[in-house]
Amino acid sequence: MNALTLKLIAVITMVIDHAGSALLSQYIGTENAGIYFATRYIGRIAFPIFAYLIAQGCVHTRSMGKYALRLGVLALISEPFFDTVLVRGDVNFLANTNIFYTLFLAVCAIWLHKLLGGGLLGLLAVIPAALAAHLLTSDYGAFGVLFIFALYVINPTKRLRAAAGVAIGMLALYLPRVEVALFAVLASLCILAYNGKQGPKHPALKYGFYAFYPAHLLIIGLIV
Repeated sequence: MNALTLKLIAVITMVIDHAGSALLSQYIGTENAGIYFATRYIGRIAFPIFAYLIAQGCVHTRSMGKYALRLGVLALISEPFFDTVLVRGDVNFLANTNIFYTLFLAVCAIWLHKLLGGGLLGLLAVIPAALAAHLLTSDYGAFGVLFIFALYVINPTKRLRAAAGVAIGMLALYLPRVEVALFAVLASLCILAYNGKQGPKHPALKYGFYAFYPAHLLIIGLIV
């Protein structure tokens, strides 16, 4: 499968997760609770794939600055929808923040790592980004930043190595919740099946994936 297929898998499983969280949470504690938990388990596949694609993007992007800027802008645009639909609270740009905060901070850490020339000093670049994610209580928090950074450092173009890194990271995150960990580890199989090719290229596809995140939250919010 190519990168487009990977993105579609991540997007579809993310939508299932968010729809379950927003629309099916009333089933918790009832005989239909299995439906709710099934959507949340399936959703665990999304983040490891997105994390891998971000690490891969940092290898291939022509401008780390523009890449980080796109993610940062999208984080701010998405936050009101995220807070309203998934957090179900007042809009707050500094707490309980969405996944694009995590992705943005991870890219900033990798950018600084590159500027410092790698090595031990470069590895320290992840510390302020991970701390910021923790303080902002972003989705997946400090772990998310460290996970993406680690995938970049071990070289995401080495798919077997990256798939192993994803599997180990997800097992470490979710154990002893074995049923959740197994779904998250499925992402590593997707990475193993990735052929290293981008697939169809078009600006509408590129920016459509960015726009999809706040758009799907808006749609779910209208349904709720």
